[in-house]
Amino acid sequence: MGRLGVLVVGTGMVVSKHHIPALKNIEEIELVGIVSRSEKRAKFMASQYGFKKYFTDLDKALSDKDVDAVLIGTPTYEHKVHVLKALEYDKHVIVEKPIALKISDGYEMYNVARKKSLKFMVAHVVRFWPGYVEINRLVKNGVLGEPIIGRSYRYSEYPSWSYKLWHKYIDKSGGVMIDLAIHDIDYLRWVIGEVKSVYARGSINIFKDATAYDYTHIILEFKNNAIAFIDASWIMPKKFPFSTYIEIVGRKGIASFDNFSNPSLTLYKSDKIFSETPVSQDGYYRELRHFVDCIIKDLDPLVNGLEAVKSLEVALAAIKSIREKKVVNLPLNEEVI
Repeated sequence: MGRLGVLVVGTGMVVSKHHIPALKNIEEIELVGIVSRSEKRAKFMASQYGFKKYFTDLDKALSDKDVDAVLIGTPTYEHKVHVLKALEYDKHVIVEKPIALKISDGYEMYNVARKKSLKFMVAHVVRFWPGYVEINRLVKNGVLGEPIIGRSYRYSEYPSWSYKLWHKYIDKSGGVMIDLAIHDIDYLRWVIGEVKSVYARGSINIFKDATAYDYTHIILEFKNNAIAFIDASWIMPKKFPFSTYIEIVGRKGIASFDNFSNPSLTLYKSDKIFSETPVSQDGYYRELRHFVDCIIKDLDPLVNGLEAVKSLEVALAAIKSIREKKVVNLPLNEEVI
């Protein structure tokens, strides 16, 4: 197999700041083309990052014989249309998280990819972030013992960079719950297991005409009776640094990771305290490296469509909990958005 031809769909902040630089560091791929609704933007991005071609028409881009795989980084509400279109052209797909806003849409994408034997991955990057990966390793290797408590927060200023402020609207972004807190929902599922019930509170603070929550606090109860809470916020002051924290309490010890501490990872055991900063390797690179390996080596992605739908279901249950002011049990039997 020659170099893997990649088409990038979308030119927003995450794509331009994180995905494309990571792709450029993977030697097995070739940047075939980039798609934007703006020809000016597409042309600029192609020139800036070394894409062979640029497009404003998705069908034309997907028809290119050099395209083997597609990275979709468009707004959440466009994911389903773009993913299904790429699968229609028999392309492997990685789509930025969340997979969708509706559970049924997520299952549809997953099932189409499975029937066509195409790789379909959802970019839940936290599963590839070094500190988070190390804590998962400590849990899986039994160093912490059975996980019984999880605590996390994820804080940032409002994503004002979004096109026409689409994050404001629940039917466009899902709000802070589905756009931000879902990182920690997905990670805690990976580390602890499946969620049994959800209770959440949320509020709208920045834009009074918004329909999407910009702050939320979530309590998860897992099938193994572990408990976790997640605090997620878009209401921090402008220039507030993006901040994350995770802590897993097991029966044998505690491990925590703080993206602003140095050292950033700390392990507490009854007989010792150990701290380190994991070897710095960009989580976006590790994520895209994994996607490429899945195609080349015929592996199942760590975050396939089914995994992503399960995390989406928990996030939607949390939104339902906020609205109804009660505990919501899983599985959900309805769409929430």
